Amino acid sequence: FNAASILLSGDEALAVELKYKCCLEMGLNAAAIKNHKDRAALILLSPDYSDALVRCATGGGYSSAWTMIALSNITLHKIKMLYPMVNCLKDLAVRTVNTLTEPSTNVLEDKTLRIIFMEGGVKEDLDSKSLCPRF
Repeated sequence: FNAASILLSGDEALAVELKYKCCLEMGLNAAAIKNHKDRAALILLSPDYSDALVRCATGGGYSSAWTMIALSNITLHKIKMLYPMVNCLKDLAVRTVNTLTEPSTNVLEDKTLRIIFMEGGVKEDLDSKSLCPRF
């Protein structure tokens, strides 16, 4: 959320606010977020929604596609999720996670936030070779 804050305001001042607004958005609008157009693939590729919500609220927790959808909703920005081509085009994640998420409202900001998934997660997981969002 520090990086998202930098993209939005030029510094990290909004990071905590963004984090907790995402948590609230995920809790209050779970049905709408879980009903995302790519939900079938996201369920296969992302952590369980409840786990993602807990990780969002936990210090040092990493984000997921679910969190990016909530972030799009609260910031009113489109978010372009970028997933590296690790296993070529046959990789379900490459075909599905490389998507544009739009806020659930018709009100949009002009700027699209680009978020890339990179190796590593929370400090303890840096050797796990898992891919998680980085702003």
